[in-house]
Amino acid sequence: MSSYLKAPRSSRLPLALSLASLLPVLTIGGGLAVSADKGEKPAPTHQAAYEKEVKPLFKQFCEGCHGPSNAAGGINLAKYATVTDLQKDQATWRKVLAQLRERSMPPRGLPKPTPQQNDHLVHWLNDALNNVDPSLLPKNPGRVLIHRLSRMEYNNTVRDLFGVHTRPADKFPPDGGGGGGFDNNADTLFVPPILMEKYLAAAAEILDAARPERIFLAKPDKKVTPRMAARKILDHYAMRAWRRPVEPAEVNRLLTLYDAAAKRGDSHENAVKYALKAVLISPNFLFRVEKDRLTAEAYPIDEYELASRLSYFLWASMPDEELFKIAGQKKLRDPKVLEAQVRRMIQSPKSRALADGFASQWLRIRDLYTLRQPDPRRNPEYNPSLRNANYNETLEYFQSLFREDASLLRLHDAHNTYLNHYHPKHY
Repeated sequence: MSSYLKAPRSSRLPLALSLASLLPVLTIGGGLAVSADKGEKPAPTHQAAYEKEVKPLFKQFCEGCHGPSNAAGGINLAKYATVTDLQKDQATWRKVLAQLRERSMPPRGLPKPTPQQNDHLVHWLNDALNNVDPSLLPKNPGRVLIHRLSRMEYNNTVRDLFGVHTRPADKFPPDGGGGGGFDNNADTLFVPPILMEKYLAAAAEILDAARPERIFLAKPDKKVTPRMAARKILDHYAMRAWRRPVEPAEVNRLLTLYDAAAKRGDSHENAVKYALKAVLISPNFLFRVEKDRLTAEAYPIDEYELASRLSYFLWASMPDEELFKIAGQKKLRDPKVLEAQVRRMIQSPKSRALADGFASQWLRIRDLYTLRQPDPRRNPEYNPSLRNANYNETLEYFQSLFREDASLLRLHDAHNTYLNHYHPKHY
């Protein structure tokens, strides 16, 4: 790939970046998002304003339909004596807020607040709902769908696991973007029958392409039997491939495959690869598994699941040795440790996967490769090299926003960009 240099920008945005102007404005804050203190309380002015300014308007315009004797839609305003009562019922009051914004309540034919009164209610309610003691909110994180590795995640994972750069998942069926528009959406990562065949072929390809010294980290000698060496290899790779500690019984099952291959006459190396193939076609590898707990209450995911969520979000790949070590020490939940790891991971070259996986789909610059190309007779200078340069220009710039913890508003008003030698004559 051509090298990219940070250069001043002209006033004209590249097409790929100018697409951002059509999207809602988001920002990356000046630090990591953290939960509010459990001791934090709503602003004291909320209750005073509720009593003096908001309740009278509700009584005048709303209680006729939403009072104790006539709770239309199941909403009885008498239940909400304090701001805290209101803040606890976020679902109901966000619906109320939406209707106030649309001016759809009170219904036609009934007295309505003046525009100024309506705007005041909207402003107050929005502020009250967004400035709330987190301990008041229901703890219902919902259920997480089991997540099949996308093609990008699969390629990156086998790269980091075995040092293989052959991109075997490029031969898999395309991942669907679904309604969300992103190809790592668990809702759309199905497993068609043909994919199972591809997984088997990919496992063999990966183990053939991996360097022997990468696979055989333990070798038989006078003190180590072939089976003992196989156990050490399988334990090492199963733990990393499955992204969690493995039980002795799980390693024993893998060893039965090694034993079967050795019994039929396979060499030690081929018998180990035969067992490793089972590691790579296991649901524990192909899916990001988070085990259910036997409780109806919300519960925290464990340290290894947190490490996996973090690494697949920032790197689209498995945790590295440092993350595995910290997860094993049960330190990853420490806010300072977690923040330090996020900052370390963003600075890693592997964080380009976040720009590639997110920005390329959000800004739709992947369309440079899939949609109709410019007419070569009218645009003879447009060729694959320039197309690749345009694609990478955007990703390099987007990645810089993460590395520098900058605002996405810079997509609109930045004074620099990232260029290689194909670009200057086009700016």
